[in-house]
Amino acid sequence: IMSFLHQLKNQANALQTQRTAVDEQLEAKSALVESACATVLSYLQDLARQLNVIEPESAPFSLDGKTPWPPMKQVDFRVDARRKMVRDREVFDYVAMGWR
Repeated sequence: IMSFLHQLKNQANALQTQRTAVDEQLEAKSALVESACATVLSYLQDLARQLNVIEPESAPFSLDGKTPWPPMKQVDFRVDARRKMVRDREVFDYVAMGWR
């Protein structure tokens, strides 16, 4: 009976070690993603400020492929970053940029 209990303890310890390693890898990768998202957010916010000053023209546009739409400016650049809870931590859900 003791050898069976010893085998179960060994299995449990091996599984716990494996789970700990996976959790540590997941935490490390999550930290890298969070850092990258923060960098992208900062870049896009700065880009939106600059584009709101420049107000660039949009690409040529046509509804029927023949008649060109009047030239339009792209305006009201904005950045949206949403967060959500994952594994009891608040993390980036997405970072997006929009305009009119």
